[in-house]
Amino acid sequence: SAAYLWMLSGKMLLVTAIWMAVTIWGGFILVARVYKHMATLRETEDKLYTDFQTVLEGRKELTLNRERAEYVFNNLYIPDAQEYRHHIIRADTFHLSAVNWSNIMMLGAIGLVFWMANSLGWADTNVAATYSLTLLFLRTPLLSAVGALPTLLTAQVAFNKLNKFALAPFKAEFPRPQAFPNWQTLELRNVTFSYQDNAFSVGPINLTIKRGELLFLIGGNGSGKSTLAMLLTGLYQPQNGEILLDGKPVSGEQPEDYRKLFSAVFTDVWLFDQLLGPEGQPANP
Repeated sequence: SAAYLWMLSGKMLLVTAIWMAVTIWGGFILVARVYKHMATLRETEDKLYTDFQTVLEGRKELTLNRERAEYVFNNLYIPDAQEYRHHIIRADTFHLSAVNWSNIMMLGAIGLVFWMANSLGWADTNVAATYSLTLLFLRTPLLSAVGALPTLLTAQVAFNKLNKFALAPFKAEFPRPQAFPNWQTLELRNVTFSYQDNAFSVGPINLTIKRGELLFLIGGNGSGKSTLAMLLTGLYQPQNGEILLDGKPVSGEQPEDYRKLFSAVFTDVWLFDQLLGPEGQPANP
């Protein structure tokens, strides 16, 4: 323990503690650089995947228009790829520097202990050997901790990225929604909605739909038909106004009760393998 080492030689313990503090401080600076580059690397990786998606999704257009293909390659992909390469090399370099720094400083501490014992005469060789064994025991967990830092930092960067999405709290259960079998009217009253970038908005919308009514939404591209359908089905929550079912406002705290009223086939529909019947039980077609 530290008390035992202090009994052997207080001056050697003090110098060794200062040496260890410098080791940890230098490692902290290098690790901070690793985190900085890995955080930037995560953002750059998103841009690079966007470039890949652009090439894959727009391959027909890029094949027809070689000027656009050249622009995408030279002005989008190449800068993002070079930035990704720069940050990943920097992150690995600083990580290896942190590992080597810790290793060299721990081995240097052993040499320092013997120098203080033999050259300065602060203790005998047996005391120096005791200090050396203590440092060797500390060396392995310290290097293991530094070696595990990239995984921990990657997890921290990913966690911070998830927090930016402002996701809804996790719910482990799947509550059965309340049924409204005899509803008669569905009303949107002064409903407005806009996307996060404020590039597009709809409303205020005032619309009343009666049970059994056949309704067509007609409009050009970008007129808000899909957004209105999302609002009607409860997949989007109105920013202003309210949705009323038989004259009663729909609660935003339990949207699954309202969504249960709808069945939809969207343009980007996903076809599941299993057919389900009432109460979510498997059914035969």
